[in-house]
Amino acid sequence: MRAFGTFPSLRVSRNPLVTFLVFLLVIFLGYQAAEAILANDLSSLVLAGMLLVAGAVVVAVLNDWRRGLYMLVAWILFEDFVRKYLGNNMAIYFAKDLLAILLYLSFYRARPAERSEKSKIPFRVPLMVFFWFCLLQMFNPASPSIFYGILGMKINFLYVSLIFVGYAFAESEENVRRLLSFVCALILIVAALGLAQSIIGPTFLNPTNLQEDIRDLSTV
Repeated sequence: MRAFGTFPSLRVSRNPLVTFLVFLLVIFLGYQAAEAILANDLSSLVLAGMLLVAGAVVVAVLNDWRRGLYMLVAWILFEDFVRKYLGNNMAIYFAKDLLAILLYLSFYRARPAERSEKSKIPFRVPLMVFFWFCLLQMFNPASPSIFYGILGMKINFLYVSLIFVGYAFAESEENVRRLLSFVCALILIVAALGLAQSIIGPTFLNPTNLQEDIRDLSTV
């Protein structure tokens, strides 16, 4: 049984060209980080760090879909915390969608096709009726834009496949116990940070310059 805390081993390439390219990349990233620090542009620095972390997350999820489930749960809890430090960037909202898609790709690649019969959901007929109804609504001529319909399809159906992921994950009681322990640990962290902020004040865990549309909510 693999623990969720294990990560794939990294192999260092012995190819001189690859080593040289990696060296140039490190130099370039170090230069860009120094420029951001000198310009006091912390948002760009944080964004660059997030891109590096995102690359590591992609590798980890594609190697084991169970890691992707843990990461998705953790990201949902801390998504708003990251967003407010990046100027309330609405693109952060879609990070969990990309993470879910990576999880699905890893899951369906790893699961044997002959075991798919065990994970058929009992309400698949009403679900398909609802799906086709929403699909038709995408092309509703009264809608101001088709993008509203696409967004609605994403909200309604992108996470339906988590049902199959959950069925597969729950095949082992040990997996369920670990996931519940992980969730409880995250709950304790969030609760502790909330209590600390209520005592220290709204300046704790809030950037100095907040966006106008979230400033009132963040300083309550």
